[in-house]
Formats: sequence, C-alpha cells, structure tokens
Amino acid sequence: MRGRLLPLAAVSLSIACGSAKPAPRSAVPAASARPRPAAPDAAAAAEGRELAARLFGRDRLVADTRLLRYVALVGRTCAGPRADAWRFAVTQSAIPYATAFPGGIVVISRGILLLMGSEAELAVVLAREICRGESAPARDFPGPAPESADVARESALDACGARRASQSGYDAAAFLRLLDMLQDRAASAREKSDLEARAAAYRALPEAAAGGKLLAERFRSSAIL
Repeated sequence: MRGRLLPLAAVSLSIACGSAKPAPRSAVPAASARPRPAAPDAAAAAEGRELAARLFGRDRLVADTRLLRYVALVGRTCAGPRADAWRFAVTQSAIPYATAFPGGIVVISRGILLLMGSEAELAVVLAREICRGESAPARDFPGPAPESADVARESALDACGARRASQSGYDAAAFLRLLDMLQDRAASAREKSDLEARAAAYRALPEAAAGGKLLAERFRSSAIL
C-alpha cells in the first residue's frame, strides 16, 4: 500500500528514534577498546532522513520513551560493534511492517509488535532490518506485502537476522511463531505461499535449533501491549 505521503521536513530523528543508554565506564575494560563505528555516507544519511520523514508523515510516531529505549536496546544488542551507528523508531501503524532506510534508520510498526510474543522475535526482526540496511536499504514505503516480493531476498534477510540474534544470545527459532502469525493474516494466496516458503527455509537454518533466550516476560512488561 503506497498511501499519499506527506512532507515532514521538521522531523528530528534524534527525538523520534529510540536511544540506548551507554554502558557504565567501569563495565568496559580500558584494554579492550571497541572499534569506532564508521561514519555513514553523508548523501545516504540525508536520503534516509528524508525517506523516514516522509514515512512519519504518513504513519505517526509512537511517543512512549520507555518503549523506544527498549526497542533501541534490543536493536543495538544485535547490531554488534557498530551499534551506535543505528537509530530505531516505532510508528503507530496497525499494519505489521519493518524496514530500514539508508544511513542506519530502522523503523517498525506497532502492528508488528502486537503480533510478537517475546523479545527473541523482536531481536530477529530488528537484526534482519539491520542486515537490510547494510546491504540494500529500502527506497519504498512499507505496507502489505507486494505480489512481486522477492522470497529469496527475504529469506536471505531472515537468515542474516537469525544469525545475528543467535550470536546475541536469543532463541532465533522464536521468529517462526511470527511468520506463522503473518501467514494467518496473509491478504492473498501468493503472500501466504511466500511466507510458507520463508518459514520452510528458516526451519532449515542451524540457528533455528541453537536455542537461547526468549525473554517473553520482559517483552510483555516493556509497555508494548
């Protein structure tokens, strides 16, 4: 769905996107300096801000700072050494979606949060969008899955998200539950078939059997529902 998008030049992503609190200085040994994140390309960052601003003109932002901090903490946990290069926002849209724009901007909807049952599911979704942002960020706007969805591309993102989430200690198999929920909501036979194919490919991943943390209770207590 590509509803008419409204310009929103005044959007400030430093306010709109969640930010995680830095770890206490004493928690990081002086001898193990973390690599400095690479600065995003200026043109890509400007494009990402413009695209995100247009999306926020269509779908209003969630203003719950507790939720935004929580989403950002989970996302940056999965982002690894370049965690500080990513920003995370949540829209009020009831349509389940997640996307990543150039310059390190990840956006998810409240609609997809409401389908989740654990932090592990959130971790895989955020991790796969980080993978998207690193490879081929979105230049279009999210909505119901198009008939021309590239299943191989989406499955590759699923696998990348599973790997990152699993490496961060999460039970990546939890993402199968979300895929099942999305299948139940599929608007067409083609969309349902694509999701079934993604689920079949996901079950074959080693991360889908690796185990890890679900953190369902923490997810439910983070002002999401």
